[in-house]
Amino acid sequence: MNHGRLRAVSAGSFIAFTALACQAFAGPTTAATKTVPAAATTTTRAAVTKPGEKSSALVPAAMIVPQPAAPLTPLSVVSPSKFCPTEGSVGRSTTNMRVDTGAMRGVLSTDRSSSAEVDFTYRGPSKDTQPLADGEIRRQIGVKLKAQDSCNVIYAMWHIAPDQGIQVLVKRNPGKSTHAQCGDGGYVTPTASVNRPVAPIVAGAPRTLRADLVGQRLRVTADGVLAWEGALPASASEIQGPPGVRSDNGTFDFQVRVPGAASAAPACN
Repeated sequence: MNHGRLRAVSAGSFIAFTALACQAFAGPTTAATKTVPAAATTTTRAAVTKPGEKSSALVPAAMIVPQPAAPLTPLSVVSPSKFCPTEGSVGRSTTNMRVDTGAMRGVLSTDRSSSAEVDFTYRGPSKDTQPLADGEIRRQIGVKLKAQDSCNVIYAMWHIAPDQGIQVLVKRNPGKSTHAQCGDGGYVTPTASVNRPVAPIVAGAPRTLRADLVGQRLRVTADGVLAWEGALPASASEIQGPPGVRSDNGTFDFQVRVPGAASAAPACN
């Protein structure tokens, strides 16, 4: 028997066994890591609130990686002559409008677009102040869809103060049409499948808010980035009316955009 060769094989086996044992004890020298995107979408269930109420559904501004929305069909600027204020007053130039009052509501008369956009620049608080029904002083501007009347409408609002964020509301009051009849009743906050933070509004900086309703699903983009998406309640399908704009307690320069620039809507008197 070749004892020298046997000793060499045994020694080699012992070294190999020792190396494997050490590796098993110490664990792998490297480990794979999983990166979670900073702007990962989460599902949010919103509480029932009214316009201007503080809502847990609003997400405060945060450092996130913006996720561009899918390409949207470009909208066209509506002539200010076709924007009809139903509350408050609006100043008009050739292509722009300005509101400087505590409460402004306006629509595009007979237009029935299911998409609308407001390009706006916030200038600061309005010259007068009008509290909401619950007494809160809310500064905000937003898009209205299917604005049948004061009691039946869909809102996509951009809050400026006292908090910041996008809030979607459906107001439905069957058989009622005036504020005296419904007050601040009938509001429902839909459940969001996407609800992302938005950059705070700063005076003097132009911003854009857009709402697109396809069937029962609403998508809201802020400066071209998807900010809110979700299915509206079935009651929203019962509302029929034009798109429009709402503002509270702020001075804004703004334009309204819809498909076809509301070409079929008549000028307002």
